[in-house]
Order: sequence, then C-alpha cells, then structure tokens
Amino acid sequence: MCAARVRYRSQQRAAQCAPAKLIKDFHRDEAETAFRPSRAFVKQRGIVAEFVSKVGSAADVIATLVNGGAFDLVLMGSHGHGNLANALMESVATKVIATCKVPVLLVRWGRPYTCDLPVIGE
Repeated sequence: MCAARVRYRSQQRAAQCAPAKLIKDFHRDEAETAFRPSRAFVKQRGIVAEFVSKVGSAADVIATLVNGGAFDLVLMGSHGHGNLANALMESVATKVIATCKVPVLLVRWGRPYTCDLPVIGE
C-alpha cells in the first residue's frame, strides 16, 4: 500500500522571497501532519504502507507514481462538485482516471454513506 499527498508548488512570489530549505521544510511538515492519522490507522491494523509526499500538479504526480509502480488499484477521494463544475474544469480525479493504467476507485468525501455488507473477520 502506498499513501500519497500532493501539494501544489508554493506561490512563485513566496519561492522568490524564502529560502529553498524553508519551502522544502514547509511541504515536509505539512505532509507529516496530513499523514499522522493515516500512519496510526495502518499501524494499528498491521498494514505495511509507504507514505509519499510530492510537490506538483496532483493528477500528473499521481499518474506518474502509479504508472511507474506495481499498483493494482488507485483509491482516491473526490469532492463530487457535480456535472456542471466537472464540465467547466477538469477535476484531478478525471485526469487521474484518464491517465492511469490501473483501475481508479473514487470515494466521495463529506457524504454520509451506509454499508450493509458484512465486514470480513467479524
């Protein structure tokens, strides 16, 4: 399992004013803060996971990571902005689906869901 967090590049103006190490440290710290709950979750369940943090265009970075590795499935969250918003601006999820060579499973964040299927192992 590989968990990835992708951040857009820092604003050009900030990059011109701040030392490169400061910007790199900022991105590293932000990634660690985002990964902390996921690291605890997988550790508690005995799941081996690699956590990767990259800076760049989310869709491009995810597709490059997935297409260059040995992955069977991409699981990613989607805000589900709706058909009109997706028609006006191509979403990260849409770009990942179009460019990845493996299946992509989207999960809509912020929506209540129920699952009546039995949980394996209970």
